[in-house]
Amino acid sequence: MGHVRTGEIFMHAQKRNWKNIVYVCILLAGIFLLFQWYSDTNRKRIETQNLNYAMDSADQVSRRLRGEFISAQLRVRNYAYLLGASQNQPDITPELLKGMEEHASFDAIYFTNAQGLNITSDGQTSDSRNRDYYLNGMQGESGVEVVKSMLNDQTMTVFYAAVEHDGDILGVLLGLYFAEDYLRDMLTAS
Repeated sequence: MGHVRTGEIFMHAQKRNWKNIVYVCILLAGIFLLFQWYSDTNRKRIETQNLNYAMDSADQVSRRLRGEFISAQLRVRNYAYLLGASQNQPDITPELLKGMEEHASFDAIYFTNAQGLNITSDGQTSDSRNRDYYLNGMQGESGVEVVKSMLNDQTMTVFYAAVEHDGDILGVLLGLYFAEDYLRDMLTAS
């Protein structure tokens, strides 16, 4: 009888061990599932945070660029007004443009006369009669346009405004930012 009793105890202990092993496996599976759920939830939260950060950053850059563009447009209009108001003669020379460039925030300042001849501060010229900034400026408008230079094939952001003197439009003043440099500076500063 002692032998039967020892066998029962052994079988009972063995059942209990299997029961414990099953419980531990269920517990481990539960922990694994909870960890997977936590990891997935955390990943989604981080993705949402990163998306919100990227959208906020893009919004700030957009606002800054908009503010810069508005400010540049106001500056070129003010320069055009002052240039027109201070003109004793109808000619705007490269020397005058060079002097303006030295004190302006633009990369360059050009002038397109009433005949569509574009004049740079170093005396280079090009025909701008087909450019929208010339056509619109000669109608008394101001604005902004992105163009490729006919002189050096460089992409430029052009802010323009009509230069008026005694009620006549003398031409169009252009404040230029060389797009690659200007946008790189704007984007790296943000």
